[in-house]
Amino acid sequence: MEALTKLDEALNMSPVTFYESPKLSPLKHAFKILASFDCSSTTLTIEQKKESLAMEESLKELADIAAKAVQDNNHLIAKESMKQTITRNLDRNLIRYKEVVSEVKQVEQKLTALSAE
Repeated sequence: MEALTKLDEALNMSPVTFYESPKLSPLKHAFKILASFDCSSTTLTIEQKKESLAMEESLKELADIAAKAVQDNNHLIAKESMKQTITRNLDRNLIRYKEVVSEVKQVEQKLTALSAE
């Protein structure tokens, strides 16, 4: 019953939450308990045992998918941070460029005024 309860709890979690929780190891243990039952007993039918083995395989795949999703999300966060840094630098450089252009125009106007004299 404890193994079935752990399975039920895990099935009600999102994949990423499940992957990041400490429930993965106890759930693997729960599958081992279920797999150890003899199908001739009244505990599990052959179909239920097949389903639990299929669920265990799906769990392995789900854990890999969740790990990849977490990794991809971390990469995305890092790239977003880099993008924001680059955008800030570009904005500062654009402001400085406009200031320099304005200063150059002022110098050109002064040179034009001096050469006209």
